[in-house]
Amino acid sequence: MAKKRERYHHGNLRPALLKAALALIEKRGADGWTLREVARRAGVSHAAPYRHFKSKEALLAAVAEDGFRALVERIDAAHATNTGTPLERLEVEGKVLLEFALEESPRYRIMFGPHAPPRAEFPSLAAAAEEVFRRLAAAVEICQREGVLRADVSPVLASITFWTSIHGLADLLLNHQLAAFDKDPAQAAAVGRTVARLVYEGLAAPARVLP
Repeated sequence: MAKKRERYHHGNLRPALLKAALALIEKRGADGWTLREVARRAGVSHAAPYRHFKSKEALLAAVAEDGFRALVERIDAAHATNTGTPLERLEVEGKVLLEFALEESPRYRIMFGPHAPPRAEFPSLAAAAEEVFRRLAAAVEICQREGVLRADVSPVLASITFWTSIHGLADLLLNHQLAAFDKDPAQAAAVGRTVARLVYEGLAAPARVLP
């Protein structure tokens, strides 16, 4: 007897498809599956995914968008419980970014990897990604106003410096190019915090000379 297909209301079909797609991404990567397989895994008809996604790339864009929104939630939650200095709050963002990359690697690869959907074609994805960077830039601006980061570098350039350092480290870890940390994810996250601090020290405001 053929397996009875699960019925989904309009409101929960989309998350079911995203969950199925993410499971296939984790198992086979970004290219090793089709929308038909997503439908089969979700237990719906082959035509069902097209109610929400016109193509596989559109589904990938939705996976990435959900990833950015989840990352924003993590950053906001970390800030809600962190009452440290502006520099410590910025450091926490580096830790959150790296932990997300290591814990959510299939989704992270779709958000930032070579198969990331073109943001120019998916405005809601671009907006979600911008929310992450906006939080980072805001934290940098606060540090500059407080005089702990140099003010002769624009907040955007300072944020990009921070961003590329953390993502470069995440990429090396995810591709097992830093073998010493493969067996100890907690240590890898600690290294991320150290890398972030080294970046901050390079951007630190010069010490004031007292008269």
